[in-house]
Amino acid sequence: MWPTMKRIAANSDLLTRKHGVLLAEGGSVYRAVGENGKPCLIVDESAMASLLSEEDLAGLHLQSVYEFEDDAELIRYAESRGWR
Repeated sequence: MWPTMKRIAANSDLLTRKHGVLLAEGGSVYRAVGENGKPCLIVDESAMASLLSEEDLAGLHLQSVYEFEDDAELIRYAESRGWR
């Protein structure tokens, strides 16, 4: 069964309280705790954005924040993606 998660807006406070989970070429994955105390994953795919033109960047979501019901859901999702 797929984990229960939802995409939420990234706020600056959340982004400053993140902890690295995976750093790779092209992007990073961070773990954070949302305002409501729920665990979140921040997926940042902006590392290579400087190689793209403004036209190519238009409409891309380079940073996504996913909120999970609990740590078990977050871990299950991360492991399904190969992020350990």
